[in-house]
Amino acid sequence: MKTSNPPILLSYWYASSVNELWAALTNHDQMVQWYFDNIPAFEPHKGFKTQFTVKNDVKHFTHLWEVTAVVPYHSICYSWQYTEYPGLATVCFKIIAQDKGAKLNLELIVHENFPDLVPEFKRESCIAGWNYFLGEQLTNYLSKEA
Repeated sequence: MKTSNPPILLSYWYASSVNELWAALTNHDQMVQWYFDNIPAFEPHKGFKTQFTVKNDVKHFTHLWEVTAVVPYHSICYSWQYTEYPGLATVCFKIIAQDKGAKLNLELIVHENFPDLVPEFKRESCIAGWNYFLGEQLTNYLSKEA
């Protein structure tokens, strides 16, 4: 992923209320059920930081997140980088109430280039990852909560 790439823009619809979707995105106990199960803590307020490691075969990806903006029940953004690799992105989740559900818009903007030679940092891999987490995992989690 490069700064020269356009932002990644994805949308998902859930048969859940804004409050339920917000809780799934920001409540630590819920996040570990559908997102990353080893997030040690999460708080939806500007300046909150957390880190955790994801292992993929022989690679380690120590995620460093910092919440950069919050509008409760509407949007949350956090920076996303790794201790092992250069690169910096911001991911923003925006919730829009809709009839019989809620729409989630994701925007990912790259601020510093990620390495070309790491397959996990390809644009296609990033999109596939969000489709897995938000399109499958979160959808399944919210349908069980209903």
